[in-house]
Amino acid sequence: MIRHLIQFVAAAVALSIGWVATCEAQSGSLSLSLNPTRGAGSVSLNVVLTVDPGTAPAAIQWTLNYPTTAVARIAAVAGPAASAANKTLTCAAFRCVLWGINTQTIQSGVVAVLTLELAKDASGGVAFQLTGALAASLLADPILINTANGLLTVAKTPPVFPPDIVEPTNGAVYWSTTQPDCSSLAEDPIPITNQLGVTIGYSCYVAGTFPWLAAGGQWSTTIRVAAPVSAPIGVDYTFYDTNGNPLSMNTTGLYAASSNDVNFALYANQPAEIDLLGATSTAPSYSSITMGSAYAVFFCPDALTCSNVLPQLNYSALPSEPWALSGPIVWDVTLNYWSSTAWTQFCGEGIDDGGMRRVSLVIYNDDLTAMAPTVSVFDSAGTLVGQATTPSIPPLQYGGTGEGGAYGALLSSIIPTPLPSGVFKVLVDSGSLYSEVEMIQFNGTSATTMQLAFDTSPTSSPASTLSAAAVQRSYLRRLRVTSMPKAVFRGLPR
Repeated sequence: MIRHLIQFVAAAVALSIGWVATCEAQSGSLSLSLNPTRGAGSVSLNVVLTVDPGTAPAAIQWTLNYPTTAVARIAAVAGPAASAANKTLTCAAFRCVLWGINTQTIQSGVVAVLTLELAKDASGGVAFQLTGALAASLLADPILINTANGLLTVAKTPPVFPPDIVEPTNGAVYWSTTQPDCSSLAEDPIPITNQLGVTIGYSCYVAGTFPWLAAGGQWSTTIRVAAPVSAPIGVDYTFYDTNGNPLSMNTTGLYAASSNDVNFALYANQPAEIDLLGATSTAPSYSSITMGSAYAVFFCPDALTCSNVLPQLNYSALPSEPWALSGPIVWDVTLNYWSSTAWTQFCGEGIDDGGMRRVSLVIYNDDLTAMAPTVSVFDSAGTLVGQATTPSIPPLQYGGTGEGGAYGALLSSIIPTPLPSGVFKVLVDSGSLYSEVEMIQFNGTSATTMQLAFDTSPTSSPASTLSAAAVQRSYLRRLRVTSMPKAVFRGLPR
């Protein structure tokens, strides 16, 4: 292990200083290709490695140059060839490095998928160019990597909107032409614009997080929602990986897309189901499981309609396993006595005998600081019999306006000591930091998402500290919604 670490460090140093080969070096090439599954206003690029058998590198570095004024946002994920070698993709500014502390090499194929959201004022062709390609072997020897087809010019695809989207007259109108009273939701109405940027009305909104999704491999995820009888609604779903980074997902059903963001409008009483196939980078086979979270925002012409919206995320392992689970949304702000919200301590009851009956946990960081919650187990007598902390879970990204990280594991993988026989209590304590928790009970061929209760802990902070944190969190969550573009959404087929 130490030797592998030394080799990795040497390779990383070689990449960072741009090694010049002093002996006969092996060679390969990096190239750019356009991913055809891209939405209007965005570009999806594949970084493709080509190497001869037996000359595959252990680490690669490259720089992607592009006009910064033409790109609003970029998300990068490891491609199938990198994932197969258990490599990690790390990007800073324009430079990316594929690395891993292991003895595996990276074979030919797609090593990274880059999704770039083009700026609204970007026009004509946008040029992307790979430069500065470097690579190292397992022994930290340099490998010459050329850039083939390193320059790629992509024309911005203009959105094509039907007339009722540019200047809506007969679509699902989920806004009011006058500002509605949203005070019962503790918020002000936000403007809704057409695609030309002209304000056409105002909406109330509700928003929340689905802490966990699983799609690809043996798992599938669906999100369902229906507009209340009172009025149409606008729906916006965004997807994130377990570190809180934007995640491009392929969807099917009523809305087929390859994007981090799916949005549409529903008429009153109209239901919709979005099926998640898996991460765009794993298409078309979706052989590996993609895990993460989803953030949902619902826009309504009045507060009453918003207060009656209740979406549901369902994920299952059918047909390989007869497990079908539902995950309730965790609202940013409490809407009513039955709604779920984030808190600092949660508890639930379960049974885990290490065989047919198992318990698993999902913990989502809903705060500005990385957390490692304490998980405690109490036996049937109320005695503490096991306790441990989780790995660090990343905080809300972009100063609170982005998504947080999520961690999921079997309870027996968290608690190092044997779990007690019979029913036990599980307490998840994140101190003064806000979290969201799901607990799943597996019973042989069945599985259930358990209902959890708020709890307190001797280590919890004073109420005044939590109150201040609640005010800060509420403000940040509202800022997240109000900072998002609210151009009118296209309606789904009826």
